[in-house]
This record gives sequence, C-alpha cells and structure tokens, in this order.
Amino acid sequence: MIKDKYYKKWEILCNSCGAPAGWVRGSCEFFKPSFIEKLGGKFDLSPVTLTREGITTSSEDIRELYDWNSTVEPLMNFVEANKVKIGYLSPAYRVSTFCIEGERGYISNTHGSNTQNEDIGLQFLKDHEII
Repeated sequence: MIKDKYYKKWEILCNSCGAPAGWVRGSCEFFKPSFIEKLGGKFDLSPVTLTREGITTSSEDIRELYDWNSTVEPLMNFVEANKVKIGYLSPAYRVSTFCIEGERGYISNTHGSNTQNEDIGLQFLKDHEII
C-alpha cells in the first residue's frame, strides 16, 4: 500500500497502480495545482483523434474507444522528464478502498489482460470485509 513518505509528497494521487504498473491513466486521479501549473494549465490531448460528440451509446467492442488512451504516453513522458512524484491508493488495478473503477465506466466489464489484477483488489476488499 502507500508508504507515508510518498503519500505526503505526491503531485498526482492515483486510485490504483495503473497498467502497466506505475502509469497514470487519467481516469481516477487527483492532481495538485503545482502539477497542473507545470503542465502549462492543460493536458495534451493532441494525440486523440476520436470524437463521439452527440453519441451516447457504444458497442460491446472495448477497442472502439482505445484512441482515448492516447493521452497516457505524453502524460507519462512529462511525468518522467519532470520527476513528478506519484502516490497510489492501491497496488491493485482499478480497485482501492476508496473507489472501484470499471472498464469504460462499467464495473461489470473487464479487459481480459486486466482481470486477474482487478480480482486481486476485489479479493482484498472481501477479505477485509470492505465489500
């Protein structure tokens, strides 16, 4: 879990460890104003080409929205280049004692490569009678 020395010094606090581990996904994080200032006040969304303006449904194909993940690499390049400190609320993917995230918003969905790590987090919550 979180080591106190990292918890106090974070500029980005993530719900979980990310995938790959250590990567900031951008879906459930807290960003300190100092980090936003370093970014120049905005996130780089230029790699994203997918627009879904006016669309309120999606298919069962989770790859349909993969382009939205294009923000992760530029963000992580910035984090590494600027030695930004990151805190994690959980070592399990998408699961902490504070929040259970879902695949594209659906807790019932999971991406096959992530299921095992998500299940570890859910089992931790069950073992400690949190859920």
